[in-house]
Amino acid sequence: TIENWKTVLTDDLFLRSLHNTLVLATGTAAVTIVVHSLIAYIAVRTRYAGRRLLDFISWLPFTVPGIILSLALLWLFLGVQVLRPLYGTTALLIICGVISGMPLGVQIIKSGLMQLGTELEEASRIAGASWWSTYRRIVLRLMTPTLLAVGMITFVGAARNIGSFALLTTSANRPLSILQLDYVAQRKFEEAVVVACIIMFISLGGALFARLLGLRTNVG
Repeated sequence: TIENWKTVLTDDLFLRSLHNTLVLATGTAAVTIVVHSLIAYIAVRTRYAGRRLLDFISWLPFTVPGIILSLALLWLFLGVQVLRPLYGTTALLIICGVISGMPLGVQIIKSGLMQLGTELEEASRIAGASWWSTYRRIVLRLMTPTLLAVGMITFVGAARNIGSFALLTTSANRPLSILQLDYVAQRKFEEAVVVACIIMFISLGGALFARLLGLRTNVG
């Protein structure tokens, strides 16, 4: 009923979780595009000795259940003194989201890179452009639709992920997905459904934004 929506929307805990979710999903999508595209580029376009190992490592998160990945990162960030300050922050959840989405993101970008010829990159380097300039002004622009797709998949995944974040959240960085789980544990099923609908609206809004941005990029 409307009363359940009023209860959730006026709850300060929900507002904090909504803010955390938007920051988490957007940050994970942005970092994913950068990190996964670099991994895919190294695996496809370079001849480095460790490129095959890097490609193999990118598949490993696919073999690990989300809750186990969450536990591993918990041990890592609590066990290493330098990394300990990141525990309880949204940055840790972003790192977890980037790692958990690595198999799908890297493979999609790899497929896109394999369909691009190397002639433009070679011409750019012959003209005197640096690797970074070539990568930024040619490769990334040609790969924009693929990168937007990866970013959108990651955005939605981060907004609704529970397993990978379950052991890494605190009251300070709790996203909506974990808040929904808390409502279920408290047998507040109506409030949990409201949160689920809001997560769905956020995912749809992100998809529409990515679609409009992709259309504008294609027209440009």
